[in-house]
Amino acid sequence: MSYPAFIWKNPSFIGWHVRDANGVPVTGASVKATLYVGRSHDHPDTDPGAPITSMQNITLVEQLPDVPGFYKADLQASAIPGVSDDYVLVIEASMLSIVIGHWEETTAVVVRPPASPDLCTLDMVRQYLEIPDDQTDEDDKFRRWITACSADFLRRIRRPGFFPSRNYTESGTVFEGQIFLRNYPINSVTSVTVATGALPLIDPATVFDPSLAHLGYIFQPLLDEEERQSLFILGCDDMTPVQVTYNGGYNEIPADVSEAIAEWVGYKKGFAELQAKDQTSQWLQLGQYQQNEMIAGSTMKASEIDMPQSVASLISIYKMPILP
Repeated sequence: MSYPAFIWKNPSFIGWHVRDANGVPVTGASVKATLYVGRSHDHPDTDPGAPITSMQNITLVEQLPDVPGFYKADLQASAIPGVSDDYVLVIEASMLSIVIGHWEETTAVVVRPPASPDLCTLDMVRQYLEIPDDQTDEDDKFRRWITACSADFLRRIRRPGFFPSRNYTESGTVFEGQIFLRNYPINSVTSVTVATGALPLIDPATVFDPSLAHLGYIFQPLLDEEERQSLFILGCDDMTPVQVTYNGGYNEIPADVSEAIAEWVGYKKGFAELQAKDQTSQWLQLGQYQQNEMIAGSTMKASEIDMPQSVASLISIYKMPILP
């Protein structure tokens, strides 16, 4: 029997039905839940694993009168641990300090791809286009374009974890003394584990001390965000399997990205106006681009370009490299 995977959702929840041997809902019980990592489902006494701190001794509240015997606890997304299949959810119910039920279910934590976040605001677009405060008739259209351009930007850079920052558990292998993680920038590291166990965090200054044996990892949090893509792994051969639990992604949208999305929306507005113009007109202005010729030909040429060159250049900067 397996318990359904936790889904990253804000808020998420744990729900559990408590029934007696006859299937009758049990009311008035005290129900606690704890999530373990590395716990043996068959032999928990000899291999108990470790509880996840943010998911330990969670009180499930009875949902009477709506659903008798159903207990539930709401969870913020920040409490849900990294993506992994190696979890066991332990539920214990008691009445008057007497245990009346104990369940241990293998479970997974997965991340549901969230709706693509908007990478700039409506106000940014309005300021970029210098639209007066009393003109709001195009706001709904701008909102749709902001969402569409943001999703397109994230799709092109191939970084679904770009924003906002989240917790991840990711497996990979050592390559030239490093492990590269996909949901960078890396903000913090919870654990780095190899087959022999957890690796310690190493102070980079001690690497040059020949009297010390180095087995561990180096994380450099003061690097610029786009440079925080990897951890240095010491004392392990290349191709050594490594599992890293970490927080990755931008906490705030980079200013150049927000500006690029606003410019992209402005480009869409200009092109939409170009298509709507009288095709016999002799004058064309699209942003800062002006040309005196038949708009019919200009419209066809402009339709071959789906974004400003400045936006395309920024995409090439943030685009995820091919990781080893």
